[in-house]
Amino acid sequence: MNIVLFGFMASGKSTVAKILSEKLNMQHIEMDDEIEKEADMSIPEIFNKKGEKYFRNLEKTLSKKLSGSDNLIISTGGGVVLDEENIKNLGKNGITFSLIVSPEKVIKRTEKSTHRPLLNTSDKKKQIGKLLQQRKTCYEKADYILDTNNLSPETVADTIIEKLNRTS
Repeated sequence: MNIVLFGFMASGKSTVAKILSEKLNMQHIEMDDEIEKEADMSIPEIFNKKGEKYFRNLEKTLSKKLSGSDNLIISTGGGVVLDEENIKNLGKNGITFSLIVSPEKVIKRTEKSTHRPLLNTSDKKKQIGKLLQQRKTCYEKADYILDTNNLSPETVADTIIEKLNRTS
């Protein structure tokens, strides 16, 4: 069984996945890192040179591949949920968690970030709000939804472990 973390950029997926990996002695897979290796370029480069559609196709291929794996903690890209097939594939052999975050927290957590192609806009708050609204129903398809706004990554990881222990 895999543990799959969905959520918007800066919701804490990567940090929580690393903590879970250590606590549960499971391998952590960062989907964006795997896509960068496959494409031999960074996510911003993929968006600039090949476009978002190309990136989403790489994401879909990787989602299918990971659905056949076991004992992984999978930290997804923020937009992986835009394709229903990705949600189904990643949930086949996994328990899915959506980490929810407010636009204000995203802005605070990404203010120094230069590698977020979807935030290359003059009105970041408006863009974040729009993207969160578009993805809201997708994130709600996860098995569990956790509001991460006022929780430390450690607390989020402990909450996930607690929910896993209740289901086993």
